[in-house]
Amino acid sequence: MTRAQLKELRRAKIIHLSQLSALENRRDEVMDFNKYQELAERTANKSEKDSDNFRFANFGMGISGEAGEVTDLLKKVVFHGHNLDREKLAKELGDVLWYLATIATTANLSLEMIAEKNIEKLKQRYPEGFSETRSINRQAEGN
Repeated sequence: MTRAQLKELRRAKIIHLSQLSALENRRDEVMDFNKYQELAERTANKSEKDSDNFRFANFGMGISGEAGEVTDLLKKVVFHGHNLDREKLAKELGDVLWYLATIATTANLSLEMIAEKNIEKLKQRYPEGFSETRSINRQAEGN
């Protein structure tokens, strides 16, 4: 997180001031997408028999299973009256991120590039931020 971002958070009072100094101290430790992707690959199965197709199938099924676990956790919060366990949610989202990173690596794509292109697409789709009208019109246009 940059100093400018921290100042903006402080000004907007989005975070508690006691958390601010901890964030400032961790600024240099914050992981970027490329570093995460590199570290995630260290723990990917690298059997000699693993072709790209094998990796795509393995990691594609894995991300689906982990996304299902996120869905189940949120279903219990929304429909079953459970409290949100943020730590468990973070772990499950981390598993989804790991599979996303390994799929991207297999396809020779960087998470940073994927994130940038996704934000650009969303800026074009919703230049003023999300709008129900634009979303409805987008559906009607088949986009």
